[in-house]
Amino acid sequence: MYYPLSLLVSLPISFCFFFNDTATTEIYTLSLHDALPISFQFMTSFRRRKPNWHRTAGRILVPSGIVAALTGVWMTQYYPAVNFDGPVLYVIRLLVGSAMTLFICLGFAAILKRNFSYHRAWMMRSYALGFGACTQVLTHIPWALFPSIRGELARTLCMTAGWVINIIVAEWILMRERRNRLPQLDTKLKKVI
Repeated sequence: MYYPLSLLVSLPISFCFFFNDTATTEIYTLSLHDALPISFQFMTSFRRRKPNWHRTAGRILVPSGIVAALTGVWMTQYYPAVNFDGPVLYVIRLLVGSAMTLFICLGFAAILKRNFSYHRAWMMRSYALGFGACTQVLTHIPWALFPSIRGELARTLCMTAGWVINIIVAEWILMRERRNRLPQLDTKLKKVI
């Protein structure tokens, strides 16, 4: 989770548990930054124009995403809890990291079977969970602006909102694409018949 400097000033340094261990933080941060170019992977026009780039980037991004997800799970398991991190958030973090790993593996399995639509859907879902760290900067704005709301429930809601918002957006994009694809399939079937 990354916070703008202005938000960090009002928070105790232990609030961001990423500062506790430099090595793990670097692994987690680098694996996420390696995964940032994946946003280009979702652009159909870019994939069609540069298929070799897509494949090469995917060979880098799949392991990077898995490292990011598993490092997040590891940090949740072994880092000391910080202020307002309770057992519910602990379980949610483990579930998100595990789900991200599972989604990447399902996306990888789908591409091995040449199932491009499933590959895209699973990879988009995993990206949505990984990108939750960025969205959490926004969902924590009320937390930073209104110190009176700080507590275990508010912290859990702010953190969870980052992941939930991203998954909802990803599912909305996938649903919209499926709806747009149906008329195209219908037209192709009519031409065949």
